[in-house]
Amino acid sequence: MRSTFHGLETGKRALLAQTVGLNTLGHNVANANTEGYSRQRVNFATTPSMEYPGMAKQTEAGQIGTGVLAKNIERVREQFLDVQFRNENKAAGEWQMRLDTLDKIQAIVNEPSDSGLSTVLNKFYLSWQKLGANPDTLEARAVVKQATLDLVTSFNMLDAKIKELDRDIAESIGTKVDQVNSMTTQISALNKQIHTLEVLGDNANDLRDSRDLLVDKLSKLANVTTSESMDGTYRVMIGDQVVVNGQQPPVPVAYDAATNSTTPPIRNGEIGGLMASRVEYVKVYQDQFDSLVNGLVNGKMDVALTNDYTFSASETTLPFDVKIGGTQYLKGAAIPTNPLPKGSVITFEGLNAIHRFGYTMQEPTSKAGALFETADGSATFNLSNVRVAESILADTRNMSASFSTYTDANGDLQVKKGSGDIAFMISEANGSVINFKDGLPPNNAILTKGTVAGYLRAMVGQLGAQGNTAEMQVTNQDALIKQVDNRRQSVSGVSLDEEMSNMIKFQQSYAAAARVVSTVDTLLDTIINRMAAH
Repeated sequence: MRSTFHGLETGKRALLAQTVGLNTLGHNVANANTEGYSRQRVNFATTPSMEYPGMAKQTEAGQIGTGVLAKNIERVREQFLDVQFRNENKAAGEWQMRLDTLDKIQAIVNEPSDSGLSTVLNKFYLSWQKLGANPDTLEARAVVKQATLDLVTSFNMLDAKIKELDRDIAESIGTKVDQVNSMTTQISALNKQIHTLEVLGDNANDLRDSRDLLVDKLSKLANVTTSESMDGTYRVMIGDQVVVNGQQPPVPVAYDAATNSTTPPIRNGEIGGLMASRVEYVKVYQDQFDSLVNGLVNGKMDVALTNDYTFSASETTLPFDVKIGGTQYLKGAAIPTNPLPKGSVITFEGLNAIHRFGYTMQEPTSKAGALFETADGSATFNLSNVRVAESILADTRNMSASFSTYTDANGDLQVKKGSGDIAFMISEANGSVINFKDGLPPNNAILTKGTVAGYLRAMVGQLGAQGNTAEMQVTNQDALIKQVDNRRQSVSGVSLDEEMSNMIKFQQSYAAAARVVSTVDTLLDTIINRMAAH
């Protein structure tokens, strides 16, 4: 006769197994909204069956079952989807940083607007036009002086804002590199904990979730890849270099702001996007603005004479290129005609050359000096070093408004009253074609030749096109990430409906097992208590 106690043991195992299922289900429900959590499930297995012992093979049914066992608790996770998510996440991080940088540059450029650089330039040229109409008034000269100061201030402020943005980006990169090092340290620590638990045969599901969540976040910062070793630890690489190798201490990532490089090299993610932004956007627009300033002050431009120009007796060769009618005469050639007729087109080397072409309002008068000068004394102008000439700041009468002169009774050279030739020529230079790439550093101008207004339009157009591209890439990457993450959540996410269904299943199984135990208990009571009474 088989032992009645066997049924009691089988029922007990069923109760314990269903309890494990209910506890795991409760853990899933509790973490339904926990970031990075993967739902867990219990794998049930039948316990080894047995044949009742005897001197010979029994004729009765043998290998009777002994019940059920909660074999293990595993997390439901698809590694392929994790790899896809991280690949898309690093691209999303890179393009988001590019877009953020372009948005900030657009705010700095502030074009088109009523307070942007184009407006300041228009006011500058308009002030010279008004001076041409009133060349002998100090009031008009004061207006020109202020408009020139405003222009220089706008250039200097652009430089300060662009450099501030560059510093902010460098600091942000350093902060994100620190985040990378913090995460790799945490991943290394989790590797140790996971190995310690799993070497005993357990599944460190929650610790694995924490580690995968860190890798997900790390993938947004840098181009990371992972591989799992036989002992359950992760090997994390940035590019081709290992930064986390199992339980070993992580290799720290370093950033050099001066060279804008990391060790190991980071190509993608937010860090890669920020480093690329410094080179491809911030530096490029800084150089383009510098080329604009240098071209405006030094670049070759053709300007037509607004009046006849008479050379002095000591001048025998042309100090500039000039076109008279359809004939071109080069600098250094013999003066073809004196005076040069009104309408002759002279090739000046920037606004400074036009200003030097005229005379001051001082008595006696003399050739004017430069309108702009550099703060560092260099020959090349840029956003940071351009200044209004000290002589102009000291006395607006040193400002050049005319090139028309005459010799008075005392033999002194005098500027013709009411003549604003130079002022008109400077105002008309607004529409002159400037050579922005005439071998003058920095040679990063967006246009080879063009007007100042055309140059600004080209910059703003380029900036807008780059911003649109970055915005489109961010939108596309967000859509891809959501698609991959939805697929990942369909595998690993907690479905409350499914868990409630499983709860009913486990509850009923538990109740049935309890009924088995109760029934066996009744049988044992009959055998032990009632049979003994007879």
